[in-house]
Amino acid sequence: MGLAIGDYGQDGDQDIFVSNAGTSIPDFLTTGDIQDNQRHETRWILMRNEGGMKFSNLTEDQNLYGYGFAWGAQFEDLNLDGEVDLLVAQNYVKRPLYK
Repeated sequence: MGLAIGDYGQDGDQDIFVSNAGTSIPDFLTTGDIQDNQRHETRWILMRNEGGMKFSNLTEDQNLYGYGFAWGAQFEDLNLDGEVDLLVAQNYVKRPLYK
């Protein structure tokens, strides 16, 4: 779904954020043709680049779990404080639960 790449940790390495389908849609609707040996991850994921292509999962530490369906994501320093901010466009406006 959404993908943002930027230096979230301000350490010179590019970190990765993936919005996935989120938790607002039942898993059976997003499973598709996934195989038994494959992982079905619908929650958002924030991965910090530790260097050498090693990443640690910061999702829960940054309170980014439990959010809904999201389309796009972007890292940008909106308030010009020298730190990147995360922007995410999420959810279906037509879904009755969210009207």
